[in-house]
Amino acid sequence: MQGVLHVLSNRDLIQLDEKHIKTLLLTLLYQFPIYFIHSEREMDKKYPDVLLLERSPFAVKHQHLIELKYAKKSDGAAGWAAKQQEGITQVQGYLQLPTIAALPKLSAWLMLTDSERVEIQRIRLK
Repeated sequence: MQGVLHVLSNRDLIQLDEKHIKTLLLTLLYQFPIYFIHSEREMDKKYPDVLLLERSPFAVKHQHLIELKYAKKSDGAAGWAAKQQEGITQVQGYLQLPTIAALPKLSAWLMLTDSERVEIQRIRLK
């Protein structure tokens, strides 16, 4: 993802937001047929950004829930930290939902970016 973001010009980054980041991520993920890829799938009336669910006949070690957050560079370190905490709280909430808690081999992730740097953090239920 970071490599793709670095290819974009400053004109491409104008009004970049979370939806654009998700579109880029989904484009990258669709190259690999081992998962069913769901964007904003309804799970107990909540909508995780991306779910990667096992796709037969492929056996995977983990299924994945990915929450994306975009921090504006102009908001600085405080904005980055706020988006990070927001994402962690959101993922921990998802992990408590019955349909998500029932998913076997689930790993949950927060992907935070400001279009320049990308940070991936594994989130566990408290």
